[in-house]
Amino acid sequence: MNGEFFAKSGPLFDAGSDITVFFRFYMPIPKSTSGIKKRQMANGVIQHIKKPDIDNLQKLVLHPKKPMLAVVGGSKVSTKIDLINALILKADAIFIAGGMANSFLYAQGKNVGKSLCEKELKDTALEIISSANARGCRIILPSDVVVTKKLEQNSKCKIISADEVQDWQEILARAEI
Repeated sequence: MNGEFFAKSGPLFDAGSDITVFFRFYMPIPKSTSGIKKRQMANGVIQHIKKPDIDNLQKLVLHPKKPMLAVVGGSKVSTKIDLINALILKADAIFIAGGMANSFLYAQGKNVGKSLCEKELKDTALEIISSANARGCRIILPSDVVVTKKLEQNSKCKIISADEVQDWQEILARAEI
């Protein structure tokens, strides 16, 4: 579903576009990779990555190559409002991912079931979308989501349209699968 979107997106994603990927290494450590992460931190790997990553991000934001697509994810919109508003001024499009996408889907009137969602930020999400549209920046949200009935080990998951989420379902971040 989202693959179809990217395939049909025209010049924003042409093969000739310069695509830069920025990985953030400063996030909570998932249990499945905690041993690797702790070993990297002990060996100084994380500290060595920090300065180049910051330099690369600064170049991307201060002197963006066009077209520019930003991907912003995480669990909460509330901690990324300023970042998103700053990116609206630089990017041609912003893909909202992770749990925070639920807040934007909810703001647009979609059912997010039992999912993590900052419902109190509905107006903020709509303002962000409006501001982006006014500046020619597209806010891209997931068109399909992974859902489950209950978040627990070995729970059954399925991929559905973001328009089909039921009250009893929970949208999962891909890392939770």
